[in-house]
Amino acid sequence: KNHSLSFENTFLFDNSKLNLILGYTGNIRKEFEHHEEHEEEETEEEHEEHEEESAALNMQLNTYTYNIKWFSPTIGEHLEFIIGSQGMHQSNKNSGEELLIPDATTRDLGLFTVLNWNINDVELQGGFRMDYRNISTTEHTNFLKLEKNFQSANYSLGTTYLIDKFIFRANISAGFRAPNTSELLANGVHHGTNQYIQGNNGLLSEKAKQLDFSIDYNNEHFNFTLNPYYNLIDNYIYLSPTGATLEESPVFEYLQKDATLYGGEFGVHYHPHDFHWLHIESSIATVFAEDENNNALPLIPATKTNSTFKITFEDNNK
Repeated sequence: KNHSLSFENTFLFDNSKLNLILGYTGNIRKEFEHHEEHEEEETEEEHEEHEEESAALNMQLNTYTYNIKWFSPTIGEHLEFIIGSQGMHQSNKNSGEELLIPDATTRDLGLFTVLNWNINDVELQGGFRMDYRNISTTEHTNFLKLEKNFQSANYSLGTTYLIDKFIFRANISAGFRAPNTSELLANGVHHGTNQYIQGNNGLLSEKAKQLDFSIDYNNEHFNFTLNPYYNLIDNYIYLSPTGATLEESPVFEYLQKDATLYGGEFGVHYHPHDFHWLHIESSIATVFAEDENNNALPLIPATKTNSTFKITFEDNNK
């Protein structure tokens, strides 16, 4: 069961604005054991009550988030900047006998600023961000008590250049992702994937550096996009098969290694001048992922291609 509530408001001032987003998501996950005894004699109400009481796994996950951004007035006709903060408070509570992860609380806090500078056909953008995550759990059977803190400083720098019908973009950035409670502490069968997943409480934060470039061309009847990228990730977290079996399910464990991910996307859209009713679109996306020893990483998405041939019938009377 999922319940979500969000609130967004924009406050407009003379030359600036403030955007505020507040959110709540409640997730209840239950798994039931099958009991055939006396099922035929039960009324529907009794069956529902019995089922509610017999939930072998019962987790309540509450997530509260906020996102606040202040957009500055334009300075000297060319410079604008944004100052903001994002945060999350997430709690997981178990009520059933079976546990996928223990009771846990996750707190996130991020502070950031972004600067935009525009002049003629050139746009420069730079950003800086600080992130902090705290994870604390209680002790349960098969789960040790855990208290972890993660933090990182990151940056981004990019430029966009317009020339005729072309748009050129180039970016270099640093990224950060702290492990979540499932990656740190999972210990059991995930029935959605038929995997016995083992967490790793020694995981470190992922830290990445990425370089990407894109070319866009647009005119009235034809456009295309080319976007290659190259990403170096320290302590890349991934789910790897062990070859063992537990509870009739293959065992997967979370590991991490330095990794390289590279690939790109290409898309084209053709709309002939003499055939306005015809649209031809095609795209392809691919990614290659290797660890520090040039071994392919598991569970990487396959190359994906998609093509669309669309005809629109137009009739002035309909």
